[in-house]
Amino acid sequence: MVVPLNKSIVCPILIGRVSTLAALHSLVEQVKGGRREVALLCGEAGIGKSRLVVEAKKYALDQTYQIMEGHCFESESSLPYGPFLDLFRSLLITRSSEDVAQSLEPLVHELIKILPELSIWLPDATPTTPLDPEQEKRRLFSTITQFFARQTTKQPVLLIIEDLHWSDDISLELLLDLIRRLASQPILFLLTYRSDEVHTNLSHFLAMLDRSRLATELSLPPLTIFEVTLMLRAIFDLPHSLDKGAVDALYTLTEGNPFFLEEVLKLLIATGEIFYANGTWKSKPLSDLHIPRSIQDTLRQRTERLSPPAKQVLTLAAVAGRRFDFALLQQVMQRNEQDLVLLIKELITVQLVVEESAERFAFRHALTRRAIYAQLLVRERRCLHRTLAETIERLYASSLESHVADLAYHFYEAHMWTKVLEYARRAGESAQALYAPHAVIEQLTRALDAVHQLVLPPAPELYRARGQAYETLGAFEPARYDYEQAASAARATQNHKMEWQSLIDLGFLWAGRDYAQAGTFFRQAVALAQQFGDQNVYAHSLNRLANWLTNTGQAAEAVQLHEEALATFEAQQDMQGMAGTLDLLGQAHGLSGNSVTAAIQYGRAIDLFRSLEDQRGLVSSLSILCSQRSPVVTETVVTMPLTVEECEHDAAEALRLAREMQWPAGEAMVQLIAGFVFASFGQISRGLMYLQQALLLATEIEHQQWMAGAHCYLSNIYVLVLEPTLALQHAEAALSLARQLGSAWWIGNSITCQVLAYLLKGEFVHAEEVLVAAMPREQRPGSLSERRMAWAWAQLVLAQGQPGAALQMVEQLLESARAAIGATSTQPIPWLLKLKGEALFALKRTDEALQVLEEAKRGALERQEAPVIWQIHRALGEVYQSLRREEEAQLAFAAAREGITLLTQAIDDQHLREHFLQYALASLPKEKSSLRRTPPVVPDLSYPAGLTVREMEVLRLLAQGLTSAQIAAQLVIGQVTVNSHVRSIYSKLGVTSRAAATRYVLEHHLL
Repeated sequence: MVVPLNKSIVCPILIGRVSTLAALHSLVEQVKGGRREVALLCGEAGIGKSRLVVEAKKYALDQTYQIMEGHCFESESSLPYGPFLDLFRSLLITRSSEDVAQSLEPLVHELIKILPELSIWLPDATPTTPLDPEQEKRRLFSTITQFFARQTTKQPVLLIIEDLHWSDDISLELLLDLIRRLASQPILFLLTYRSDEVHTNLSHFLAMLDRSRLATELSLPPLTIFEVTLMLRAIFDLPHSLDKGAVDALYTLTEGNPFFLEEVLKLLIATGEIFYANGTWKSKPLSDLHIPRSIQDTLRQRTERLSPPAKQVLTLAAVAGRRFDFALLQQVMQRNEQDLVLLIKELITVQLVVEESAERFAFRHALTRRAIYAQLLVRERRCLHRTLAETIERLYASSLESHVADLAYHFYEAHMWTKVLEYARRAGESAQALYAPHAVIEQLTRALDAVHQLVLPPAPELYRARGQAYETLGAFEPARYDYEQAASAARATQNHKMEWQSLIDLGFLWAGRDYAQAGTFFRQAVALAQQFGDQNVYAHSLNRLANWLTNTGQAAEAVQLHEEALATFEAQQDMQGMAGTLDLLGQAHGLSGNSVTAAIQYGRAIDLFRSLEDQRGLVSSLSILCSQRSPVVTETVVTMPLTVEECEHDAAEALRLAREMQWPAGEAMVQLIAGFVFASFGQISRGLMYLQQALLLATEIEHQQWMAGAHCYLSNIYVLVLEPTLALQHAEAALSLARQLGSAWWIGNSITCQVLAYLLKGEFVHAEEVLVAAMPREQRPGSLSERRMAWAWAQLVLAQGQPGAALQMVEQLLESARAAIGATSTQPIPWLLKLKGEALFALKRTDEALQVLEEAKRGALERQEAPVIWQIHRALGEVYQSLRREEEAQLAFAAAREGITLLTQAIDDQHLREHFLQYALASLPKEKSSLRRTPPVVPDLSYPAGLTVREMEVLRLLAQGLTSAQIAAQLVIGQVTVNSHVRSIYSKLGVTSRAAATRYVLEHHLL
């Protein structure tokens, strides 16, 4: 499917500029109060300044502003008053003669001197008597100031001057004069310029504004790769953008510059190099992408100004790469240092190159370098690449290891295949050690091409290493191909261990999509390991098969296999094997319902992973340990409780490591677990945010397991906030994915979510149908997911009026929970005890019910399970009320209301917050006025100005001087989310700047 040629390639929405646009909106609002403001909008060419100006104009028009704008043009950079002439000419064209006369007639005798065409509209106008040049200038300045001052008496004015880097000197002087003289007028100056083309007079103008604190500078950075992905989705108007490889290629080429991205897309569409296949948009490889004509024209204009020797330097630098070393150029060109410095300064002057250090320079844009490179003949390129490669070998002979990537690249482009194989293999190994999967793929692809060109036997270790890099990035099909190639090549050469490793890799890869396929490969690996009799290999095989058994609902058998593998590794003192086995044992115990033993095993694994500096293992153990020690999906078992602070610490470390490794599947896993853990502690919006990010990332990389998990946990959160419709939608999506995957864990949990949602809706028949099909009522649960389904069964039969049966089922769950850890535990399990108390109450065993519910309350407080605390208080109130202990009943109901209020404060979404508040309060009896009391102050959860818990966290960090990026890193949230919170904080506090927000924090002693 080819994209239509008439497809618009202008992004229909603004991407990645939320905070900047909010700042402009804020300035528009401030000016309405009667004071002048100045906004400096800066950034490189194409970064989106003009697009933001358009958005600011729309907002200002909505606020009844008069818009006036003038542009500076490169061809008129020496024309006096250039942007103001453009502004006045626009007024003449767009207004009637009457409007022109009314606006300009009092000033026309001065303006006509710089704008002769005024005489067409006002033929009787004559210029005033000339004065000496300085006085003449002052009189004109005063006249133009009067003009703008008169405009502001009618309505606020937005005065836009674009492209100040092309402004003439006198216009900058006039602009500074206007800014100073119109300080008490409702006018907003919106000025744009290219930050990389600031000439001397513009630099002085900006310095004067800085010195007098007259302007707010808004610098536009390039878009992030995530924002580029969003931009592509918006352009193509589809839930899909290009595939990940294509997005990476476009991002590398355009470096997040919106204009460059749109221009490249236009060309790709025109040439049919973007196409739709297999459910996603794809493009040809980066090396095949052409350079847009508009960018070629810009390059031509700049290179025309260069001397012939400078053009030679530019050509050689383009072959050297995006970044190039001074010493290398000097060696190849055989020029003295002074001459080469002068030539490079030529390149810097025309904005083609920038200095990164004394020894290193870089092209300002990747597209610039590519356009120059594309002008060379193929033979020229090969010859220059060979020269550069051989020069690097000689020049850096004593430190060659730090240059292997450059050598691999240049020898590859020179088609010197023996050298390519040597250096690309070494470069790939270096990239692996640095957790740089993109670089691994690039280098090993070169190495494999060299193997093919040299007609050597297939190299299974190269295929496997590249497959691992693809898997890390979430690229399933390329990883699958490489693992299969590795297995085939290993089989052909009787390399049994590599064949076994490839089978393990394939099983692990398929575990994210289809457990049936994964199991096939793991069983083949076990059989192969038995054949060649390596105990270490056999133990690893047992671990993988056992983990598959865990995920398919056979955890008890899995524990036995893991224990066998652990004994082997301990006998061999294999620390890596022990760490991996303990991690998997933790999972097996956890999913079988023994969270305490699971937490112990994960703790041991973490210690070993740290000592081994195994980041991948650490990510897994840290994140899953949170789930085993927190309220998440542990409603029916004893846990080793942790605090929300401990959870935050572990989640932050795991997320940082996953991102450093560029491991999207690991990042999705951490966000998935952290999201529901935070929600279980009562931080609802924070949990939703993490889970939504996890779902987005898992969908991007098509990781079926984490997609199912995200939907499942989202469903569980919506149950907690009494939103059964959304809970059902996510539960059904989770169940569909889980069944395709074949995961007993996610199937069982999705069914539990479905049943809980049906119970909220009062649809008991549907709930029973779902449970009967999944697990018979009389079945004893054998895993954690089955325990949760049994818990759902107990809630259903109680709702159906069978409290005796419900009590029996809860008692069995309580007894087996204590038996699972091999000791008599005194830890209350709040959700189970709440249900037990309700069953006892229904059986009219009120004294026992009170005792059990008080125990449930103690457990909920110990485990910090905010979502259940208010429900326990409600149940206590009902029991007290039946005993006619009215005051205690009302106190319990009041405590329930307080719990509801606290949870409400943690829900940012207005609809969800109002829905939860309405339905939760409706489940309580109406409060009696005689017993109504003022809720106690809860300083840690109730903040001034209606701030939420998350907003208070952001505000405190803001007041400590942290940037948005630093706040995002500390709170483990996105920078866009931080900026959104900052806007909300400013709005609620009635402030418009960081300084004002900081004053508020200090004045109210909130730090």
